[in-house]
Amino acid sequence: MGGKKALGVAVALSALVLLPTASASVSLLTDAFFLGGEKVYSSSEERALDQVIRSVAAKVGEVCFLTEHHRFSSGFSYLNQIQARGALESQGWTVEEVVPFSSSKGVGVWYAVRNKGWKREEVLVLLLEVSEGGRRGYLSLCQIQ
Repeated sequence: MGGKKALGVAVALSALVLLPTASASVSLLTDAFFLGGEKVYSSSEERALDQVIRSVAAKVGEVCFLTEHHRFSSGFSYLNQIQARGALESQGWTVEEVVPFSSSKGVGVWYAVRNKGWKREEVLVLLLEVSEGGRRGYLSLCQIQ
């Protein structure tokens, strides 16, 4: 196992110890392992999040081909943001912060790209935090090209 990948695994495992409830979700679009996240399966939540991420993509001239959503029940603390970014980078993604996450606005946007063999993959990442019924964060992924 490469040194960088081994370090990423060690950091992920050590972060598991810090989580009160060791939840995690795996992204099928990015292969990233999001500690503290859980995959969104509710069709009503998925529809609402799809609408938001597709709107953001359209504003920057992109179209979503596939979407995926992960819920963070504790919102987007700095630790959650660092972990999510690190999870993407550990899978070979180069992450660019397009709109820095602001807890006052409850939104942030990243652009991630990786070359996987001969194929270039691009993903728009939306960090969205809502306060209705408690603080929750959503990490939405949109595959673009």
